[in-house]
Amino acid sequence: MWSDLMAVGIPELDADHKLIIAQIQQLYLHRATQNRDALKSCFSALVDYTIRHFAKEEEYMKQIGFKRVAEHIKRHQAFAAQLNVFISIHNNADSFEITDDVLNFMVHWLDNHILTDDKDYAAYAAQCA
Repeated sequence: MWSDLMAVGIPELDADHKLIIAQIQQLYLHRATQNRDALKSCFSALVDYTIRHFAKEEEYMKQIGFKRVAEHIKRHQAFAAQLNVFISIHNNADSFEITDDVLNFMVHWLDNHILTDDKDYAAYAAQCA
């Protein structure tokens, strides 16, 4: 769930975060209704959007001269790699399903990432302003 505590103060990136959270909430809904086609489509859209968001965020950090951008990128890459593992497992299964473990991993990772890593570059940007 989005909270104003998650705001990094960059409107475009905050909007991305809100959309990613909304997409995760849609995953929960599609899973509850057992609509596997919608679930697969929503998961694919979430992954694609998240990767595009990461690229935007990384470019922003480079533009402001954020010192820990390489470390931040590595965290993005690790998350994307884990998502790709989930995709390959589910693409090889007879039916597409998202487990509680996958959803919990995504929610906890995203919450932690925004509230710690993203807040870190937001604080740096505020100091530079």
